[in-house]
Amino acid sequence: MLQFNLEVQNSRLDQIAEVIPEFAEVKSNFGRPPLIKRPTGFRTLLKTILEQQVSLASADSVYKKLLRGNPELTPTTFLAWTDKELLSFGYSRQKRRYTRLLSEAILEEKFHFTELEELPDEPARAYLMQLVGVGKWTADVYLLMAEGRADFFPAGDIALQKSWQERKKLEHKPGTQEMEDLANVFRPLRSAAAKWLWWSYLCKRDLPLSVDL
Repeated sequence: MLQFNLEVQNSRLDQIAEVIPEFAEVKSNFGRPPLIKRPTGFRTLLKTILEQQVSLASADSVYKKLLRGNPELTPTTFLAWTDKELLSFGYSRQKRRYTRLLSEAILEEKFHFTELEELPDEPARAYLMQLVGVGKWTADVYLLMAEGRADFFPAGDIALQKSWQERKKLEHKPGTQEMEDLANVFRPLRSAAAKWLWWSYLCKRDLPLSVDL
């Protein structure tokens, strides 16, 4: 797999900004984003599960409480927490189940991050989605953010939808299918398109870029 770094990210961002005027405008107004990259592995997938259907700030709050509870944060340490302890961190019942099943799959060697990294894009998504609680959005965000893959676009992401609405001055926020169709125009650099839209969304609201774990 290509080693993903800031130089690679900037190259992809510039390539798509040259052909999509909306991204050229984001670049002109806000410059390029810093490196949007998270480490591969358990912590990032856990954090992505936490981010499902909630604000980044809410997910980050729960994640930081987990780290205060045990800075190591491994599948083993996660399984050691009781329902009561996880509830005190703000973990929902559904996401507790998802993360416990993920932890068990890793410890029982039914899921391997090293194997995931070796798979082509579509099989990699399917491999992630075999995990309970990991749908297309979670898989796409992980593959884009952690592995730095070039052609993933989480079309169901609310921030991406709102950002495109703002860039195009649309009356209504586009839905997931509309964004899926739109993203075909961005192939084979859909991940760069997603990063431009996320960056625009954050900059317009003066929000921090949260990639640290």
